[in-house]
Amino acid sequence: MMRIATETVILGAPWSWHSSGFRSKVAQTGGTIATVDGGLLECETSGWKILRAGDFNDTDAVLRYLQPS
Repeated sequence: MMRIATETVILGAPWSWHSSGFRSKVAQTGGTIATVDGGLLECETSGWKILRAGDFNDTDAVLRYLQPS
């Protein structure tokens, strides 16, 4: 897989605490997202993938937002 961006966003609070505007902006940046619970997601050409799961499922919440069904 190939990375598509180098922007890193470090969340300072759980995903659900952030405004919808902030979440939308994060989704558009691509790159890497570090969650408050220690998780890590990365955007690749095939979509978002979890590199490291966090302790409190915040990574899953971010991934659900980024890849709606």
